[in-house]
Amino acid sequence: MSAPHIREQYICIKVLEGLSGESSAPHSSHWERSSTKGYSYGAQFEGAGMAETVMCKGNFGVEYKVLLFRRLNMMIKELIADLDWGKPREIQENAIRRLEEIDDEDIVLLAKQSNDICHKGCWQNAAVVLKLIGYPRIKPVLPYIMQWFQDINWPGVYTIIEILRDAEPLELIPYIEEASKRAIIDKDGLWALGIVFLLEKLELNHRINSDLYNQLVCLSNE
Repeated sequence: MSAPHIREQYICIKVLEGLSGESSAPHSSHWERSSTKGYSYGAQFEGAGMAETVMCKGNFGVEYKVLLFRRLNMMIKELIADLDWGKPREIQENAIRRLEEIDDEDIVLLAKQSNDICHKGCWQNAAVVLKLIGYPRIKPVLPYIMQWFQDINWPGVYTIIEILRDAEPLELIPYIEEASKRAIIDKDGLWALGIVFLLEKLELNHRINSDLYNQLVCLSNE
C-alpha cells in the first residue's frame, strides 16, 4: 500500500518580503519552492496543518518570502488517531504499518506531544512508528523527542530510549544538552530527572558537560 502522501496545495497566509506594498502573492500554482526555512504546528489556522516560511519563485523568476500554510489531509490525521490504544488492535496495527511510510516532513506529527493530532493515548504507538522509521530519518525531530523525557512515566519513553541507542553519541549529545539547558531554565525537576534517566540508560552521563550534568542531578533531587 502506498505511503499516505500530502497532496493539498500550499495556501499563502502572508507575504513577508519581496512584494512591496502588497498583501497577496501569485496563485500557488505559479510558485516554485526554492528553500524551506522551517515549519511548526499551525493550530492557529483553520484546520490542522503546517505553517512554513519559504522562498518562492513567482512569475519572471521574482522571489518572494512568504508564510504558507499546508493543510494536512484527512488520511494522516485519521491514521494518527487510529494509534490510540483504546482502538481495536487490528486498527492500531494497520495505522502503525501505514505511518511507517510517512513523508519525512510529517514525522514531526508523531514526535511532538500535546497537540490535537497525536494525543497522549497515541504516544506509545507513535513511539513504535518512530522506531520503525528509525535513525537517521528521525534526526530532524530530536528536539521534540527530547521533550518526551519531561515525564519518564509517559507512554513511549522506553521505546524512545531504544530508538536513541541507534544514534551516534556525538550527534545526540547536543540535543540532550539543549534540552538540559531548557529544563534548568524552566526549573523543571521532572524533566531534569528524565534527562538524567536517559543519560544513564544510554551510558552518556560522563559524555555531556559535567557542570550541566551536576545541575541536572541537583534539580532532579529537589
